[in-house]
Amino acid sequence: MNQSIDSDKLRLIKLKRLIHEIAGGNKSKFSLLTGIAQGQISQMSNGTKKITDKTWAQITTRLQIEDTAKEQDFKNLRIMAELEASSKHVHQGEQFKKFLEHRKIKSKDVAVLLGVSEPMISTYKSTSQFRPDVARKINGLMYSYSEQIQSNVVSNFTVPHLNESSQNINLKTTAVYTFNTVPDYPIDQAIVLKIETDGMEPTLSKDSNFLAIFVLPNKYKYHTGLTIVQYADMISVGEVVSNDLFDKGYIALNRAKGSVIKIAKEDIQNIWKIVEGLNVKLR
Repeated sequence: MNQSIDSDKLRLIKLKRLIHEIAGGNKSKFSLLTGIAQGQISQMSNGTKKITDKTWAQITTRLQIEDTAKEQDFKNLRIMAELEASSKHVHQGEQFKKFLEHRKIKSKDVAVLLGVSEPMISTYKSTSQFRPDVARKINGLMYSYSEQIQSNVVSNFTVPHLNESSQNINLKTTAVYTFNTVPDYPIDQAIVLKIETDGMEPTLSKDSNFLAIFVLPNKYKYHTGLTIVQYADMISVGEVVSNDLFDKGYIALNRAKGSVIKIAKEDIQNIWKIVEGLNVKLR
């Protein structure tokens, strides 16, 4: 590959990682921290706008960090190259078009399901390789029909796949969830959680899968949102209603139907923040 192209792509991968490490995936917060417009942050992170040397220098200076790459960044770079190579052989838009025709699904109906305009469905049909976020959205729809868009890559891009009732967890030996596209989130130590009951509110159904990114211990104090906590060789999932880890020594999760569980700081093994539904089913 051309070295400049490699550098541009590696910088894109590092930017995505920083957005989630520094700002918890919140581009508005990342914008405030770096002094770069949120729209520009979005364009750069989805690959539609080049990250110039000047802009990158502003990011690293404002965040007071060194311009370094992690091992996971280089792994993601290799995966991105494999996926781009596969796009020369697989036309995902044609697969999506055939799926709609076979299932007799009208463009206006699928537009509502995907939350886009009807003209955008026509664009999808003519797109040879979807962006990762688009591919996951379409796969989420097709999953309910036991179908997915295909890739020629035999991917080893995997993360541990846990069930809601998992116990005696060993992340090195548990089942894995395989991605055929590069997620927008850093997946170093990430997991995918499968919901096994209809208990989650408001309407999430069993067999829904969620991507959750690892929370560094030094970020526990500021952690909020829909959360997975591993403790005492089991896991609990719920919305953080009270984070008193550094004041009272526990974190409280609101589980289904108003049930609240408190987990002591000393019992916590890992915390992950749920960031995306991969194939969410509704009741």
